[in-house]
Amino acid sequence: MVGGWAGLGAWRSSGRLAFAIGILIAACALPGSTARAACDQSGSTVNCTGTTSTYDAGTQAGITITVQPGATVNGSGGTDAIRVQNPSAVSGDAIVNNGTIDGFVTILSSGFGIDSFTNNGVLKVTDPNSPLQSHSMFGSSFIQSASGTFMARVDANGFNDSILSVDATLAGRLVAVVQPGLYTTPITYTIISTFGAITGNFNSVTASSPFFTVAVTNCGCGLDLTLTPIAFNAVPGLTPNQKAVGDALQNLYATGAASTFFSNLFAATSVGVYDQLSGAGTTAAQDGSFSAGSQFNNTIMQQGLGWFTGASGGNSITVGAPLGYAAAKPENKPGYEAFAAIKPRATEPGRWRAWGAAFGATRNANGDSGTGSADQTTRTAGGAFGVDRQFDGDFLLGLAAGGSGSSFSVSSLSTTGRVDGGHVGLYAVKTFDAAYLAATLNYARYDNSTERSITGVGTSETAKGRFNSDLFGGRLELGRRYSLGRYVVTPFAAVEPMALRQQAYTESSTTSSGGNGVLGLSYASHTTTSLPTFVGAQVDARYVLGGGQVLSPAARLSWVHEFKPDRQIEASLVTLGSPSFTVDGARAARDALRTDIGATLALTQTTALFASFNGEFSGKSTMVAGTAGARLTW
Repeated sequence: MVGGWAGLGAWRSSGRLAFAIGILIAACALPGSTARAACDQSGSTVNCTGTTSTYDAGTQAGITITVQPGATVNGSGGTDAIRVQNPSAVSGDAIVNNGTIDGFVTILSSGFGIDSFTNNGVLKVTDPNSPLQSHSMFGSSFIQSASGTFMARVDANGFNDSILSVDATLAGRLVAVVQPGLYTTPITYTIISTFGAITGNFNSVTASSPFFTVAVTNCGCGLDLTLTPIAFNAVPGLTPNQKAVGDALQNLYATGAASTFFSNLFAATSVGVYDQLSGAGTTAAQDGSFSAGSQFNNTIMQQGLGWFTGASGGNSITVGAPLGYAAAKPENKPGYEAFAAIKPRATEPGRWRAWGAAFGATRNANGDSGTGSADQTTRTAGGAFGVDRQFDGDFLLGLAAGGSGSSFSVSSLSTTGRVDGGHVGLYAVKTFDAAYLAATLNYARYDNSTERSITGVGTSETAKGRFNSDLFGGRLELGRRYSLGRYVVTPFAAVEPMALRQQAYTESSTTSSGGNGVLGLSYASHTTTSLPTFVGAQVDARYVLGGGQVLSPAARLSWVHEFKPDRQIEASLVTLGSPSFTVDGARAARDALRTDIGATLALTQTTALFASFNGEFSGKSTMVAGTAGARLTW
């Protein structure tokens, strides 16, 4: 082979020559293997159609190995994926990769230019135990077509995977697969080394990590790649949430702390890792709290409005009316029962009511590309009971209590949690002839638990948190009834403020192996407010059934405008000592259409059943809910 190497004048340095000779000696020393589990040989053709270990052609000459599309040929113990030996320098040895080769390619021949490796698929090495080194293609040409991808590992010490061949014809993609390490300055790697010329260039050159820019230089018989780190907060295309995390990380990196964490972060494959680190998914606990508070508040408000519109001796319509109030039905006046039932009536002072109800809701909220928040789903179930008393026929005052449980999920951020609470509330209604003023005031104490998986930065971790929160809320509604034939229309306006105060807490984090994690967050105490306003109208009717029961259906339609849609948390990586950052969760819809459809069935003068369906619809969220219960009057 001395004569064959006489033309090494094109070799770029004596260091590369020594390296090439070392690779050749090591490759020749590998023992032969006959493992052909998924490669079938017919004459001089070997077709690989599935996963296999090293394929060794032994001393056969003129072998052509074709990896079929969709097939993967894996290396054996981090060594060769495909190994072809041609000691007799017989022309024709070739490898054509149309699938995936995961491991090193070794082609041994005693002559140059007689063999070739053509990459139409993916050539890579993923075994973490395999050292960074060259695909040894002595005596071979390397050819990559436009459909091919060469993935070369690079590290912070300047080592990399490369291709060593006679000559090279380049196209397709080159991906620098960044390994964990601390990168502080540009590093240059030799990706292609040849004895002859390099023709063409890769169509695209990228890094697997978003924290680098890449550039290639063709210096005749070699192709170099330069990897330059980018500041963590200067990566192109960051969302505001990601930028907030990037700012905190860049400030921490400047201190020289948390070297292991940053070593792993450099190897991350997407800026989506910022979303994993941010804890933004835990903002869904706020949505769960507001959902439960709203359902409880809506339930007690329905009881007050039902009294005003006809419940238990009230004035006229929806949530259940006593029997025996309708005037005697004149003959030859169809529908008179319903018309008479709608008329206002004198009320009986000093009446009491007790009621119980169950409620449930599901809400889907879309994330916002403007902030970088993620989609979330919240489910709520609970119940309430209450008692109220009518005073002087025009005023109702009630007291209620209840409990709820909400679960939430932010699947793209691998975050789930629960919000369990207890509720107490007051409600009151004051009538002014056909007009009314209704109000509620409620308080809830919540026990919150969160769990999220954090991947993409070293060992996967699971972070769990638990904290308490308090919700203060209420509703103020003003409306007036208008009779339109056998129906009553009630325009109304309302405001429903709520304030949620979350306590500060720190997550506990564990690795997948059970050790202590470092990616858990410490959350600052935070108050989130919600201020929706409602403008709409309600339509009611009443029907006396054949058995003497009274059915009171009602429907209302309203436009909802939310003045305080933001849902945020402030957190820091407590173990690493990072500065705090603020990120947004899925926001409430600014504007939505709300529908409320319900009915009450008065079974007797003292008992009634009621049920309602509620929906809130917008371009970014959907909520459906229901309530059902029973009431006793005496």
